[in-house]
Amino acid sequence: YSFLENRKTDDLAKKFSANGGVFPTKIGSSFINEDFSTILEKSYGDPTYNPVQKFGGRTLEFYHNLLKTKPDSFIAMMSIQINIFLYIYDDLSNITKNVSNETEKLVSKIDFKLNHLLYEPDSPFNKIYSIANKLKGNELASKDLTKSIVTKCRNIDQIYKQFIGKEHTDLYPKYDFLMKDTGKEKQEEKVISDGKYKKMLADSAKAIVSFSTLPQERQESIIKNAGDFKKINMSDPTGKDSRMIIRRMQQDFIDLYLNIFLKIMKDPGNTIMPVKLFLYFGYFDENLLNEEQLDFLYNSINLFTQKQDTEFPIITLYDYLYLIYTGEEIPGLSLNGEEFSRLINWDQENF
Repeated sequence: YSFLENRKTDDLAKKFSANGGVFPTKIGSSFINEDFSTILEKSYGDPTYNPVQKFGGRTLEFYHNLLKTKPDSFIAMMSIQINIFLYIYDDLSNITKNVSNETEKLVSKIDFKLNHLLYEPDSPFNKIYSIANKLKGNELASKDLTKSIVTKCRNIDQIYKQFIGKEHTDLYPKYDFLMKDTGKEKQEEKVISDGKYKKMLADSAKAIVSFSTLPQERQESIIKNAGDFKKINMSDPTGKDSRMIIRRMQQDFIDLYLNIFLKIMKDPGNTIMPVKLFLYFGYFDENLLNEEQLDFLYNSINLFTQKQDTEFPIITLYDYLYLIYTGEEIPGLSLNGEEFSRLINWDQENF
């Protein structure tokens, strides 16, 4: 903002330059994602903070291993001596309480930081928003700059949602404005490209289902159930018919996702774009989205498939399943109490 507005005397601009910062010829998404000076080379955490020690990591690991490897012995001990159960219950309750307290403190800090970032009149986001039209027509800024800023803000919001359970939906109109092109040339480009992504992703549902190794009958069933999506009463999806449709689609998604995931693990090969969008965003049918939404998803996929050189990367469902598959993460149980290894065996035996 300071550079594009030619405010070289701003404190942040001077700090950037003093730390060896050099502005590139054209400011684009790389400037948002990379560090162009030592201004960002600082730790935002307390190096003395050790969650493993604070929350009894070794104790939790002991309980976990005991339950996982010798559940019968664990149950037998509690049956014989109730004090063992009471001790463990109290111990785990205290850990849960401590984690809850720490989470509340963290959430409070996040709220404060995000209010400064997104809402204050002179906040970084509002400063950028105030010169959005200038940015879109500025030869020193690439056309994807404002879109990259929105992507960053949305990613931060997703992490915030994991803690709070809500998003800053009131900012959506501003996000939409920053995502849109302006100016005569931009508008002409938009007219020319109308329908571009719908054409590129035509018949996505069939392409995604056909990519799987599910039996033909099951594939046809998934396509049919997806067609019933329009029958859901969005004003009241709790109705009997709507619930049945949603339940079928949930099971279809789980079966299809697991099947495609395992296929790719065995033979990565060339994964078509509709399948990539399905794995990372749950995308299935181009007719359920407008051109602008398809544009956003299509051009966001690279942000998730490239390596994230950060201490706290965004872990998608696909990434997490990959870590589980390669043994780097130990999964929990499914909603039905099934282990991941059993689900894999079931899929291999049936399909």
